[in-house]
Amino acid sequence: PQDQDIQEVYLTNSTRTEQGRICLDHFAEQGVTKVAAIGQDNELGDEAFDAIDLQTPVHGFDVVAKEEVEAGSDVVAPAVLAVIESEAEAVLTALDGTQNALVFDQFFEAGFSPLICSDGGSAGAGGATTVQLANPEAVDGYLGALQHSLTDDDEPFVQNWLALWEAYDGPGSQSVAPNFSLQTYSIAASFFELMDRLDGNYAYDNFHANAEAIVDDPIIVPSVPPIVCGPLPGGHNCASGAGLARYDAFDDPDGDGIGTWTQIRDFQGPAT
Repeated sequence: PQDQDIQEVYLTNSTRTEQGRICLDHFAEQGVTKVAAIGQDNELGDEAFDAIDLQTPVHGFDVVAKEEVEAGSDVVAPAVLAVIESEAEAVLTALDGTQNALVFDQFFEAGFSPLICSDGGSAGAGGATTVQLANPEAVDGYLGALQHSLTDDDEPFVQNWLALWEAYDGPGSQSVAPNFSLQTYSIAASFFELMDRLDGNYAYDNFHANAEAIVDDPIIVPSVPPIVCGPLPGGHNCASGAGLARYDAFDDPDGDGIGTWTQIRDFQGPAT
């Protein structure tokens, strides 16, 4: 929601800003010093720019370009050219799937190959939202932040969800995006953990008191970052950090023309 400091709202997925910060931490670990951002001219882009502002003093980045693209527009060339001219070594993007694919293809056609990372919604990490729209060679190595585990994770919690998913044949069972089911399953697991902590007293005051005390006793669900809700203001952004996945465009074991996402960074909070 626009106003995240609503008493009744607890956000159990990491914000786009938090995810962008994880992308930037990875850039720093790879020795990157010059970074750029391309974001939509709305809240989506604002969160990427906020991530840059927060992590630049942590890592000493040289921010060489911050470019905006109109939401829903396919005119990305001016932003692409500005980033190429900036000689950025890594780029944080906050765009829709079509815009991201255009950026990738235009970078590739220009022979420009920086590290590129996006929040999970922009990257479609774990799925094909963005990557199927771009030239495979252009999108190979793409980095996407993760709010929750990939659906092929070996973690027993994920495998338990997978068994339930595969056994289910009701409405929605033909969905091509089971990651949304895993996300819902993870949120439900954290919610019922909190219910157990209420010890039978389900009054609103007791619910909020226990929910805001999670900061001192995190809820751990293996498929998501630690959940650490605290008091307002700010404390209802409950997810602590994000993971990171890399796309291999040419690892296609099932022959469907879509490559493979592999988690390369565990769930952890951003560097401070």
